[in-house]
Amino acid sequence: MVNCTEYIWKEYHARLHSFIQNRVGEASVADDILQEVFMRIHSQIDTLKDCGKIRGWIYQITRNAIIDYYRAQKKTEELPPTLAASEPKLSDKAKDDIGTCLMPMIESLPDHSATIEAIKP
Repeated sequence: MVNCTEYIWKEYHARLHSFIQNRVGEASVADDILQEVFMRIHSQIDTLKDCGKIRGWIYQITRNAIIDYYRAQKKTEELPPTLAASEPKLSDKAKDDIGTCLMPMIESLPDHSATIEAIKP
């Protein structure tokens, strides 16, 4: 397995680095992703069933690593404190509508589960 990984490194690392750098723009980021790619290759080499498809397999791992990099970069926003801390305010009509939807479901439950006492807020 080690010999196989060494062969892949010698054969593909320059092309993969170029492939990655063309998609991420920075050489240092490409270096990090390439390292991740070879860790995945080394740990998953036993899942390769057809050695004739090694090139496609390697590039699929590489594309997935690039996608993972961009997913990790995606910014998230925090909920506004007023929204995160507040309880939803439902109108009487909304409560009735919800009750109308829930009652048939409650009635379809087995007898031991269908009592109002079984429903706890």
